[in-house]
Amino acid sequence: MAGGGGGYGGYNHQSNRGNDNGANGNPSEGGHQLACDCDAICIDTILNSPQQDVLTILKVGDILLVKDEMGKLLALKDKKIAGSLTPPEQAKIISCIAAGYEYNAVVTGINGAACRVQIKPKAS
Repeated sequence: MAGGGGGYGGYNHQSNRGNDNGANGNPSEGGHQLACDCDAICIDTILNSPQQDVLTILKVGDILLVKDEMGKLLALKDKKIAGSLTPPEQAKIISCIAAGYEYNAVVTGINGAACRVQIKPKAS
């Protein structure tokens, strides 16, 4: 599909992190829902505004670091901005990052100036 639509992964609510501080979650559950959602994020999306100097060195399988910069999700390769990320779940990812979770964007496809990535929790 064109643009940022289609192909987005959902949430698998079977995971739990155990680092349950009650922030942003259901108070009666001590934040358990936030932990489950943040651990289970797996989203296929495109890299927006890809930076040509970084895009030329990317290959399928490369791991980009996902960072929140003042409410904007950025994907970085070796501390250089590769592009921005704007999946429908952007607000959720930003909330999870604020709660201490870390994410990577794995390059799943490159076609000219288009780059697809999968956002998922950073491996421990």
